[in-house]
Amino acid sequence: MDWILQQPDGILDQGAVNQQFLRADHTMLHPRAVSDTVHLDVIQKEMTKQLGQVIDDVNDELDFAMRKVWGTNANDWNEVCLYESILEIIGRLSLRVLAGLPLCKSMSEHNPSLLC
Repeated sequence: MDWILQQPDGILDQGAVNQQFLRADHTMLHPRAVSDTVHLDVIQKEMTKQLGQVIDDVNDELDFAMRKVWGTNANDWNEVCLYESILEIIGRLSLRVLAGLPLCKSMSEHNPSLLC
């Protein structure tokens, strides 16, 4: 993680990757959504500093979410909509980091639409 944090933006340009992956020039509702980097600044300068404090919660929630969304049956094939399931898993992880354990579980169980 330290190595990643030390890399200059020109080496690890997540914005360029996101624009290409999402075809952002064609899929975003407004061109500013592609060029506005406020969210990147918050992630890089503020949230990344706190990563060490939430990594155990993220690991715990990831284990829970993967079991809930993809199941635990290792003997039978299970059809999974990959995109939708990843959105749910990411939603659960985000909610766990931002709201904490009790509120995360309560909100996601009572209102699954919060995850989308």
